[in-house]
Amino acid sequence: MAGTNNVGGALREGVDAAVVENVTSGMTAVLEVMRRKAPDATVILMGITPRTDSRGGASVMPTIDAMNERYAQFAGGSRIRYVNINAQLARADGAPRKGVTVDGLHLSLVGYQVWADALAPIFIELLGPPAAIDHAPPSTGDPSASPAPTGDPQAR
Repeated sequence: MAGTNNVGGALREGVDAAVVENVTSGMTAVLEVMRRKAPDATVILMGITPRTDSRGGASVMPTIDAMNERYAQFAGGSRIRYVNINAQLARADGAPRKGVTVDGLHLSLVGYQVWADALAPIFIELLGPPAAIDHAPPSTGDPSASPAPTGDPQAR
């Protein structure tokens, strides 16, 4: 989701080419560093999501769409994947659908579920299907926060 805050919320007419260039050149730099540090990793690049958190409202969507078009060009091949969930998040006018954000910008649980649903096929392709027993710690990051899954004698 890199670049979302850089879009800003100012009222716009059409595409703000300077913002598009600034954000996408920044993403190019980020991707170059990632490639250098983890050349065999697969990067999943998330498109910038709709926002109506300020007076600019949906007028920022042409700029977001232009950035997302550039982001999509970064993908190609197996090492950079691009995911754009805006069709599921936004109405035709570019405003977020009811309930997908908490404030017109940040995703709600519903919005995060849309994102998770879009990521699942990529993760299954890269990592294989989910295991019958989930050995991951709870989402709090604190393994002591919940009991071990039942049926797993090695969990304790």
